[in-house]
Amino acid sequence: PRESGTFLYPPQGTGALVDALRAQAAALGIPIHLGRAYRGDSDHTRVVYTGHISDLLQNEGPAATLSHRGLYLLYLALPTPTLGAVDTFYVPGDDLWFGRVSLPMNFSPQLAVRGETILCVEIPEGRWGPGQDFTQPDLLRQVLAQLVRAGILPGARRQSPIGRPLAAQQLFLPRIYPLYRRGWVGRWQHAMRQIAAHGKIYPAGRQGLFLHCNIDHCVQIAHDLAERLLAGRSAADWVAHSEQYLDVRVRD
Repeated sequence: PRESGTFLYPPQGTGALVDALRAQAAALGIPIHLGRAYRGDSDHTRVVYTGHISDLLQNEGPAATLSHRGLYLLYLALPTPTLGAVDTFYVPGDDLWFGRVSLPMNFSPQLAVRGETILCVEIPEGRWGPGQDFTQPDLLRQVLAQLVRAGILPGARRQSPIGRPLAAQQLFLPRIYPLYRRGWVGRWQHAMRQIAAHGKIYPAGRQGLFLHCNIDHCVQIAHDLAERLLAGRSAADWVAHSEQYLDVRVRD
């Protein structure tokens, strides 16, 4: 279809896409297992695996060093009905703690809260480790000051400065982004050969394929995998095919 320049977003968020796909899988009798590690204990002849690649390789030597870093999501409820029409701010450099800040209400009106603006501040795990609490008063003040420095929040010299948040809530997502260390491609290739040797595991998604990618990339990869499964292709064939996805580049 011809591109229209319009970005279409599910009214209830991208999770609605996952819910719809899950419902279709259930209708087809495809079992989905969530929240537990795969230990090769499935009776099924083919397993689509979207967990972490390193969990399959805990005893596989250097391949098991493929690791991920986590991400803090800090949600701030601000006492203002709007901060403008921008839905996502990208912050380059390393002088501020966050790299991306989004306003869910500007993706869909159904995600709005009357009279408030909810900010989602994304802070990479980095030097913090997994145990930091950015809702603590001192750290929260620093985050707010940095949001002003970045031009996302109005400062004291503006006509309508934002006061303290009405509420602050934090969520930590462990092992979200691949951690690319020098020589990782060779370790990735070794890991994928080990997975192919199992004979029935088809890794997919950001964690399964150790990719830094967008949701549309994941959808396309899943489509490619479904076609290969329907054609009866082997796990080794899929693993060899997957190497092309290392050229995927995120789009902001």
